[in-house]
Parts: sequence; C-alpha cells; structure tokens
Amino acid sequence: RYTTSTESQELAKEFQRKIVILRDAAYYYLRNKSIEFLTDPANLDLLKRDLLTVMNQYLASGQLGDILIEEYLIK
Repeated sequence: RYTTSTESQELAKEFQRKIVILRDAAYYYLRNKSIEFLTDPANLDLLKRDLLTVMNQYLASGQLGDILIEEYLIK
C-alpha cells in the first residue's frame, strides 16, 4: 500500500483513471528487484524515488511529488 500527494486536481483525476496502469508499472519495477534490495531499509529512499519516476512516466498532467509507502509484503 502506498499514498501519493499532489495539489493538482487534474493530476489526481488522471491518477485515478490510470490506477491499474500505475499499479502494474510499480509491480513490474518491484518484481525485477532482488529480495535483498527490497528488504534492505537503507534502500528505502532509492525505492521511493524509483517508484515515483516509474509512475511519473505514465502521467501527462504533471508529476507526483512524494510517495509514502505504508506497507509492502514480500513473498
């Protein structure tokens, strides 16, 4: 689970329209990372930055400014 932030209503609406695409892009990114990378707390800032970059590639109305990773489960 994650939360993003933006002050743009247009970007928020686009995010909602593309939620499945953005979810799949984030999943693809995470799936291609090693378990060691994902479980290392030292990589949290890099992980957040990379996820924002991945998601922002699919958004035309603006850029997400921040992401809060509430929880993630590694199986």
